[in-house]
Amino acid sequence: MDGEDTFRTCLAARSQWTGLVVQTEDGVFYVDMFLPFGLVSATGVWGLVADTTRAIIAARLDGGVVILKWIDDFLIIRKRPSISLNSVRAATSDLNFA
Repeated sequence: MDGEDTFRTCLAARSQWTGLVVQTEDGVFYVDMFLPFGLVSATGVWGLVADTTRAIIAARLDGGVVILKWIDDFLIIRKRPSISLNSVRAATSDLNFA
């Protein structure tokens, strides 16, 4: 499974906004309030979100799975035959997975 728009789901802290200003071709300035890929702090923030996501999925499946993660990729291995692909889909349906 893959988290959609991984870093774009995390809001930046107000103290980071000055470094996230972008200018359009029309000369208008905007603050990008979401963590862009490549921002040094983005990986740490996403790591916390991913760890929490992993814990939520495991809890929803009553510990019947082992979940390995790498950045925005999650490998879900069932420990019990009663855990089906539909069970995993149901447990992650509201978590924005592709």
